[in-house]
Amino acid sequence: MLQQMIVGLIIHSITMIIVCLVERYRLSIAKDHGIYKPRKTVPLRIYILLPQICVDGCW
Repeated sequence: MLQQMIVGLIIHSITMIIVCLVERYRLSIAKDHGIYKPRKTVPLRIYILLPQICVDGCW
């Protein structure tokens, strides 16, 4: 049981690192395009979320 918890925590930590990297990339794209208002759309594809969804779904 403890081993399963440790594996789950490791996978969750990896997922959070990937989420952090994707969010930093999204913010840099928004900054490059001059998007500062909350209702503006950042020009990214949905596939940027694929790595974090795959890692999160593997457990």
